[in-house]
Amino acid sequence: MNKRIRLNIILNIFLFLSFSTLVSAQEIKNSKNSELNEYFTVLKSDNITRHGEFKKFAMNNNLMIKGFYKNGVRDSLWEFYAIDKKLVHTYNYSTNELVEHIKKVSIDKKYQVIYGQDIIETTLAKPPILLGGEDLLMNQIKKNIKYPFAARENGISGTVIISFIIKKTGQTSNFKVKRGIGSGCDEEALRVVKKFTDYWLPGFYENEFVDIVYEFPVKFALQ
Repeated sequence: MNKRIRLNIILNIFLFLSFSTLVSAQEIKNSKNSELNEYFTVLKSDNITRHGEFKKFAMNNNLMIKGFYKNGVRDSLWEFYAIDKKLVHTYNYSTNELVEHIKKVSIDKKYQVIYGQDIIETTLAKPPILLGGEDLLMNQIKKNIKYPFAARENGISGTVIISFIIKKTGQTSNFKVKRGIGSGCDEEALRVVKKFTDYWLPGFYENEFVDIVYEFPVKFALQ
């Protein structure tokens, strides 16, 4: 076992034990979001605030995300897995640091950067990263998307392009249909993409984090 992996394991155990002590000081209860396949604990005092362990599963019930909340805020180490169960990212929300990054990100890809009043297309020193990779987003879209009746009846298929802004804070906004195919597919693609885009790390350009226009394809294929 190399030194870096050993240090990460020790750090993970230390943070887990420290966080477990904090959680035990407040009464919590189990909760879940069946639509998103998420399981977590919330404070008994309000039944809403997430506090404690969090897990999110894929359509095949493989673990995709594991982490902790502290009074409604993501805390300590979070692990993000691909569909094949391989660890893709480990992110420390306590220090805002990407600890482990298994999946390579292309530095040659160009992005639309909102720079002042202009939008420029350029490569980035650090591209935006979706924790867990696009596998996570695609899996959740497939699980929740519904083929519109009108599109199925009229034999409509194709790809809807949804654009949105990944802000310098990592939050997302300004969702819109960049290219649609109609018959209800555009609205359905927009609905599902808006649900599953809250695990982004922002892009970095000229020594600062920047807002980026990102495009994501949603395919509708008749069986």
